Amino acid sequence: MPREPCLTREHWESYFAEDGRVLNQSEIRKRVFAGGLAEDVRQEVWFFLLGVYPFLSTSREREVLLRSRRMEYRALKEHWKETLRPDKSYCEFLLIFSSFLGNCEGNIHPYTFNSNLQSRKQNTGHDYFSAADDLDPEDQFTFIQAKITAMSHRIDEEHAEKSIVSLAVFLSNSLSRTLERVIEKDVPRTDRETDYFKGDDNIHLEWLHDILVTYAVFHPEVGYVQGMNDVLSIILPVMDDEANAYWCFAQYLETIQKDFMATGMVENLRTLEDLVDIMDPDLRKHLIDIDAGEMIYCHRWLLLGFKREFSQEDALKLFEILCSHHLELSSIEAQRERSKERRHKRQQELGGTELAPQERSIQEEDTFETKFKFALFVCIAILEEYRGQLFQCESLADVFQLINSLSEKMDLDTILLRSEEAFFRYCRNSVHSTSGANSYLLKS
Repeated sequence: MPREPCLTREHWESYFAEDGRVLNQSEIRKRVFAGGLAEDVRQEVWFFLLGVYPFLSTSREREVLLRSRRMEYRALKEHWKETLRPDKSYCEFLLIFSSFLGNCEGNIHPYTFNSNLQSRKQNTGHDYFSAADDLDPEDQFTFIQAKITAMSHRIDEEHAEKSIVSLAVFLSNSLSRTLERVIEKDVPRTDRETDYFKGDDNIHLEWLHDILVTYAVFHPEVGYVQGMNDVLSIILPVMDDEANAYWCFAQYLETIQKDFMATGMVENLRTLEDLVDIMDPDLRKHLIDIDAGEMIYCHRWLLLGFKREFSQEDALKLFEILCSHHLELSSIEAQRERSKERRHKRQQELGGTELAPQERSIQEEDTFETKFKFALFVCIAILEEYRGQLFQCESLADVFQLINSLSEKMDLDTILLRSEEAFFRYCRNSVHSTSGANSYLLKS
């Protein structure tokens, strides 16, 4: 059974009010979930799906917001460059990233931030409060404000440099040291086979690098984790603009940043294991029996949003479907319906009197469950699609070999239909006693 057609420009523009507000957010999310987006409207809609634009913002509000955000990104980027590499003699910033590994003779002294702006101007010859000459007067004022705000952020240089470069131990009896890059190492090998990132001196690689460094420097609690480059390489070609891509990337990571931390990913895998136990206990038992019960082979799927499992176009489509959050939000609404019915039933048992606050709060806490995100049901769908082959695996190595062999060989529509079926099967089992919640899910 085919899925719905994609959301076209005609459909998209029909949702706008006269002042530019986007009406019927739930319907848009449903349309994106059902069929993805047409290429010519993808960039516009992603600003909303990724959280850069509020759906109820006016056209004018979005214009002001985007101008402000663009100046803010420029200020943040200039701040870390001035702080971490105040002049180009910083070994040409570790030879930029022209190679995966490199050596630099002698000592490299990290720049120590000096709060005395006049001293910094004398040392570098740069006016840190001057606006860029290429900006119009309105943007110059916004940029100066953003620059002042950016400079109020104290950069943890040691932590920042760990994200940008990882300094290995000194070679014995030698003044040289090997610099093993993290961001510097990952960027030059990111999607180089694609038209957008291939070739030498590609400006898009520089954008990729600077966005990742900016994020790592100003989000020290997260920093940079391998895999973020893959996530950004999904967003950047669609936005095709450095500053806009940064804000889409940063907003997206707001919702998934814990997944890049060890505790978050372990939690995701444990949740997936619980879900497999619910949905297919026989498969779960088999995986445990062959020492594949810890489902680390699904780590890449969840961390990168299945980017490497499908073709480039299908990966974009799946990314926006996951970002629509349609089924998760519908599930929450269904659970609210269930909560209302349970409270109503309990009130009838009490002769129509209101529930005590403590009992009402206990029922609400017991009802809302959001840990099973749709991405987990995509995992379930893949496991179910290749269930027979998984039962033929006799070890963890066999499972890894099977999973890796599936890359770019799966049919996205088949997996999505299986994912939806699994999601609704789980929801029906969860709310089978509540007709109102069940019918709400069916309508959604």
